[in-house]
Amino acid sequence: MAKSTSNAASTASGLFQHFSRGNTVLGLTLASAVVGEPEWLNISLQKKTQTVSGMQATINHLRSSLKGKRNDKSYLALYETATTLVDSTESIDSIQVTHSNCFVGKAEDHYRAEFFKVLDRVEVQFCQHFDQESLKILQNVENALLTGEVDESLDQYPELNRASLYSCLSFTANTRASAVWRQQRFSGDCQWR
Repeated sequence: MAKSTSNAASTASGLFQHFSRGNTVLGLTLASAVVGEPEWLNISLQKKTQTVSGMQATINHLRSSLKGKRNDKSYLALYETATTLVDSTESIDSIQVTHSNCFVGKAEDHYRAEFFKVLDRVEVQFCQHFDQESLKILQNVENALLTGEVDESLDQYPELNRASLYSCLSFTANTRASAVWRQQRFSGDCQWR
């Protein structure tokens, strides 16, 4: 087969060189441990029966799962998985620190700190996006609509008339959405995985 000088061939060659590094294998292994969890959150949030309280329970479960990975035991298991894969393939270079003038020590220690930084950043992002006052208000409105128990949290919405809302909610108290919400609230089911 003739050598190709096309852009695709040079791109493929560059990708091959990049994926032949142990650092890339380790990076992909560590990233999959972090990215896999929010993917379950995404699936859960797209369910047609998802409620705000169910979403909050799923998020709390996800956050505790990610916090559980922020320890030496979890990191070392991931590091060992990547090291075993690198060692079992002859064409992959060993895992090493790429900027040796910035860090003195073992690659294992360097990448542990980087992995923990990523987990910390994900936690901060979840706090910023899901611990908002507007979500708490939305949950109060959802509770009122699903249970029929109208409280003062609805007074901030001038378009909602308490008297007419009471009569409307009496018709919808036994709907499927209300039943799903009661099941999630009282069974502790957070629709996780």
